[in-house]
Amino acid sequence: IRPFEYKVIAADLNNVLDHYPGGKTENGIESRLPTFNDSDGSIALLDNAGKVMDGLIYTEDFHSPFLKNAEGVSLERITFGAPSQTPENWKSASATVGYATPGYLNSNTRSTISLDEEAINIEPQVFQPLNGSPSFTQINFKFDQGGSVANVKILDAQGRLIKTVAKNEVLGVEGFYRWDGDTDDGQRARIGYYAVWFEVFNASGSVRTFRKRVVIAGSF
Repeated sequence: IRPFEYKVIAADLNNVLDHYPGGKTENGIESRLPTFNDSDGSIALLDNAGKVMDGLIYTEDFHSPFLKNAEGVSLERITFGAPSQTPENWKSASATVGYATPGYLNSNTRSTISLDEEAINIEPQVFQPLNGSPSFTQINFKFDQGGSVANVKILDAQGRLIKTVAKNEVLGVEGFYRWDGDTDDGQRARIGYYAVWFEVFNASGSVRTFRKRVVIAGSF
């Protein structure tokens, strides 16, 4: 497998096409890997010496909160620029591609957002949960130093709290949070304008607050 190349590994590649007609089985490898549990599991990539190069311990909570049944839905890594063992870096495959992209680019793939200076960036500013592309938004951040503590909330147009994304979480220098368009009670937020309220403070007592706009769109 070459760098940045995509492969689908399955015991029966024809069976993959039966379930996912858009699959690229020409990029396939037939091999009897064990079946992954839906509820939780782990996987690791080893080098020739048996040393772990990368790995993931996952649970079904990584999936979209709007999925009633995750059976047959791929869990996709969003970006190679963030650690594997970060729940925010995993997302259910989009309904627009049939919930899986075997053998080609993940439907939720995002390039790493590069911020030139200290900033909070929302990408994209308009999204449609679950059935859209994109179906979520990233709240990217970058600071000169790590170790600050963040509170990240989503407020509706009337300024009411609908979702707590992060509460007193210690930050690195840069990274991102993800919002799927859900509320704290597990419901889908209504179509309309929302504000991302990002508060960050450090041990010296310095407090900064950022406020960014994001929009949930509907189908047309």
